[in-house]
Amino acid sequence: MGATEFEVPKLYPVIHNEGVSRTLSAVESVLEAGADGVFLINHANNAASLINRYEAVLRRFPDAFVGLNFLSMRDPLDVYFYLNTSGTVPDAVWTDRFSLEPAYMDQMKALTPQADARRALLFAGVSHKGTTTYTSDPIQSELMTRIADPYIDFVTTTGPRTGEAAPLDKVVAMRGALNHAKLAIASGVTPQNIGDYVPYTDAILVASSIEATFGEIDPERLSCLMAAFRVSIEVDRETRQPTS
Repeated sequence: MGATEFEVPKLYPVIHNEGVSRTLSAVESVLEAGADGVFLINHANNAASLINRYEAVLRRFPDAFVGLNFLSMRDPLDVYFYLNTSGTVPDAVWTDRFSLEPAYMDQMKALTPQADARRALLFAGVSHKGTTTYTSDPIQSELMTRIADPYIDFVTTTGPRTGEAAPLDKVVAMRGALNHAKLAIASGVTPQNIGDYVPYTDAILVASSIEATFGEIDPERLSCLMAAFRVSIEVDRETRQPTS
């Protein structure tokens, strides 16, 4: 799936489980609830175990959109090098960091036509929690977005911490700065605020708002979020329709 196919916002639960069986159970529950796909993330700093879970998910759900986040490799170039070495090409990769240094962006540009792994959509952090470049300031976030835009498929932003929403004025400013990339939000989206973000985002990554405990999906919370997401899309669609 290319970035151009995201005509309507997509919702991707983030699966934190480390075991294969628990991962498969979680993926099954979110796909049955109507999620557009999943991101798998590893917390044990073991890239091989994440690939193992990814391959198990593909065997069970061959048509599912599956993205990966290697917490031990927060730089896109490191991730692409590893994926090329392993021969794995997921639908997407998500990294917390993206350097705005010119030399780094030149490396990214040179990588694009060469690496098989670059077929994976890049969700890269800009003003992302846990990085030195995080800011809630919309002007600074807009500037960083303009710089990163040509090199990223999905500019991915967050609130200041896990579970905290990104300031809406920051999201609006970042959306307005995009020419090439799409925009993803990866923290703090709930049934109560998802309607605020749907008009400005192309992808929403959720975890804590649908979990009972860390890594365990709560079916009721998941159902509430999916219902609010569907309503928000319909409201946004009706709002965009020209009036007669």
